[in-house]
Amino acid sequence: WNNALEIMTGILSSEMIGKGNYEYTIPFHGEARAKLIDLLFQEDPLISSLYSNMSREGDSITGEIFCPALHGKKGSWISSKASLIRDRDSNIIGAIESIRDISERKQAEAEIAHSHELMSYIIKHSASSVIVLDKDLRYIYANQVDSDEYKPKPEDIIGRYHYDMVPDLPQKWHDVHQRCLKGEIISDDNDPFYRSDGSIDWTKWECRPWYEIDGSIGGIIIYTEIITDRKNVIENLEKSEERFRIMFEEAPLGIGLFDFKSRKAEHINKKFKEIIGRDNEEVLDFDWQKTTHPDDMEESQRFRALMLSGEITGFKTRKRYYKSDGKIIWINITVTLLDSINESNPKEICMIEDISKQIEREEKILYLSNVDSLTDVYNRSFFEIERIRLDVERQLPLSVIVFDIDGLKLINDTFGYSSGDKLLKAAGNIIKKCCRLEDIICRVGGDE
Repeated sequence: WNNALEIMTGILSSEMIGKGNYEYTIPFHGEARAKLIDLLFQEDPLISSLYSNMSREGDSITGEIFCPALHGKKGSWISSKASLIRDRDSNIIGAIESIRDISERKQAEAEIAHSHELMSYIIKHSASSVIVLDKDLRYIYANQVDSDEYKPKPEDIIGRYHYDMVPDLPQKWHDVHQRCLKGEIISDDNDPFYRSDGSIDWTKWECRPWYEIDGSIGGIIIYTEIITDRKNVIENLEKSEERFRIMFEEAPLGIGLFDFKSRKAEHINKKFKEIIGRDNEEVLDFDWQKTTHPDDMEESQRFRALMLSGEITGFKTRKRYYKSDGKIIWINITVTLLDSINESNPKEICMIEDISKQIEREEKILYLSNVDSLTDVYNRSFFEIERIRLDVERQLPLSVIVFDIDGLKLINDTFGYSSGDKLLKAAGNIIKKCCRLEDIICRVGGDE
């Protein structure tokens, strides 16, 4: 019971020498029990099962075991070696067991094992295929993604020659492997892989060397990710964006993307520029307030305030704008907020349609339905509508003057209806000159 054991167990040799009945095992296990040294004299499966990494060589047995009672019951791993002692005639006269604390080594081994398990777990569940080849291009490791693509399971290909497993591999890959075995790192983010059935997989891959402890190249690692689905998504997105761009540019409506707060244009299509009569540079500095007709400004500001408060996310209305040449146009405008108004830089989309000709037609129809075509004063239909509108208490007092042209029938019968028409026109002009602009003049009958 040497000094090292005294330090390890905290028990002096004077307290232990001479004791039997396995008392010397109590400081290690907290109880009296058989130890490795007993296996020198008799095989015992129970004792053997308690030790790991056991080996026997001649008269010696080695093994490792965890002793929970050591170091104040914190426990410690020890390595034991038990050997028989023989006399000159080879007679067994005793046995000796040497013990060494290997806790630090065990801790280091556990950390390394955990690190290996963690790396294996990460690689196994990686979205990329990972294969590790030695310098003879034989498999050392392959994760499940790789085996899914090349059919064999990882355990079936370890040690196999890579080109036997993938016989149709293009020459390009042979060249890549050889270059990487010389120290290069080669990759491609968008590479087609043509399979034997004629299909194409798009891949993202990297091939790089791995190194031995002495710094020499031990082989290569190949990372491969099938990006066919991702590439298809990107291509479809690009096609969709191109279709949208064409629809945006060629739309029969004027469409523009604007910054909501600054009202500056970011994207404007051709029709938009055509409607407002401005080129690219003028559009970027387009000021809606300066080009809006004054009579429509109040309504525009009211809509903007409602959008800013979050009460509405868009509006549709008719309004008038000044083109660059000063001409007034009528447009039908639809404004929709694309982002939350609370964002720092919200965008809005504006769609406009030139309805100037439509307004002209509407005004002409309204004119024809309300104005007498002969005298150019309002007709009886308009008179009836205005009579109802004005027949309210707040409009009082109200004056009504009725004119009657005497002898109209005589003139028509004597000189013809054209002369009677001239008389009606002349009477209408005289009355208009005698009245104010806000007065309402109507022809309600043949000569009234």
